[in-house]
Parts: sequence; structure tokens; C-alpha cells
Amino acid sequence: VSECSQGRRRQFMRILHLGKYYAPVSGGIETVLETLCRGEGRVADTRALVANRSRRTVHEVVDGVRVTRVGSLATVGAVSVAPTLAYWLARARADVLVLHEPNPMALVAYWLARPAIPLVVWYHSEVIRPRWRYRLFYEPLLEFALRRARRIVVASPPMLEAPALGAHRDRCVVVPFGLNVDRYAGSPAVTAR
Repeated sequence: VSECSQGRRRQFMRILHLGKYYAPVSGGIETVLETLCRGEGRVADTRALVANRSRRTVHEVVDGVRVTRVGSLATVGAVSVAPTLAYWLARARADVLVLHEPNPMALVAYWLARPAIPLVVWYHSEVIRPRWRYRLFYEPLLEFALRRARRIVVASPPMLEAPALGAHRDRCVVVPFGLNVDRYAGSPAVTAR
């Protein structure tokens, strides 16, 4: 994407965030994803590729951020099953891909699509599952992504000690959450509660 300014063209880095959901869906990772996308929008061409809670795939702009919500067939536990997520990821054009983890559907899509886009994994938290299921199903997909990641981002130093990151610590970096504190300002309703 370029922008004309006084006859000159300025190139913007294209960043694609692969997340679970996007605002107005609420959640911790969703809040970080929205904050990053909106903040980066001033200096980058930022997009979000996420699951939709309905069967339709929709393309929209949310507060200046281009969002593709890929249709889901069902929800299993907390995971939306979006079979065409890999298709949309394979078609994506970006300079960097940020995969927000934990996100089983994103890991499957990444494994299937295997995009040539440089990868950053934002490791938000560990997966708490029965150990045998984690080792059998989740860990191989996560390890595939972590091996290919140029950088692995965590939000606090204790997350560096997550067992899944052990073999990859040389590529881990701590980037504290940059939250808009105005979003959490007290209101009469909050104060009353």
C-alpha cells in the first residue's frame, strides 16, 4: 500500500494478524489484537484474519482496520471450526504474519497453508488441556509454527519460562501490553458496581 504525499510515494509495511476473533468480540487476546491493529494503522497496512461466529465469510473495516472474518461451521469447546481459514491465509499478501497463540484453528491453517510470509508468534498463554491430548494434537502444530517463527513475543518475563518455548528462547522477546488506559477508566456504572 502506498500513500501519495507531495508527489512522493511512501510504502507501508503490510502486517497480517492471524487471530481467533476480532472486536466487537471481547476477550484478552482479542483486546490485544485490536489494540495492535489500531495502533499499527498509523504506520503500517494492518489487517486481521479471524474466525467468524457465523457461516459467512465477511470482509469489513472496523475502526480503520480491514478484517476478514472467515465463516465457521461449528464451535468445539472454545474453538470455531473455520475450514477455509487456510485458504484465506494462503491467499494473503503481507510482509509479516503475526499468529496469536493459543489458537488451534490458526495453527492448523498455518500448517496447511505454509505461507512464505515471515512469521512472528505472539505467545499469549499456555494451553491447559489433558497432557495426552496436548502432546498428541496441539504440540506438533505449535512446534511447527515456533520452529518457523523469526520472533516469538511474550508480554512478560515469566512467560519466557513456558515449557513450549524452551527450545526457542533465543528468538523470544518481551513486549509488554500497550493498552489504552482510557478504555478502562471508571464510570458511574462501574463505580456503583
